[in-house]
Amino acid sequence: MKYFDKWQKFIVIGAGVSLFLMIVFYVAMVSTGTFVYDENGFIVNLEVDLRLQLFYSTFFFMQLAFGAWFIARSITYRMRKKEALKEQEEY
Repeated sequence: MKYFDKWQKFIVIGAGVSLFLMIVFYVAMVSTGTFVYDENGFIVNLEVDLRLQLFYSTFFFMQLAFGAWFIARSITYRMRKKEALKEQEEY
């Protein structure tokens, strides 16, 4: 973490929080769901609370967004470093 700039630290913390909440809502969603059986006694569906599924999906996509943002900042690190050095030379 000491090599990250302030935005990368923000991204990592946000990704960690969203991962934790995603897992919490997944466990809550699955544990409160009800199984639907067919006439032979086989499980055909798991009905879950839509609010829990909404929160799970939200944090899942937040996790993807934070991951993409972190990768984009990591890729453009050298470019931003060159621009910062160029601005320092101009002054």
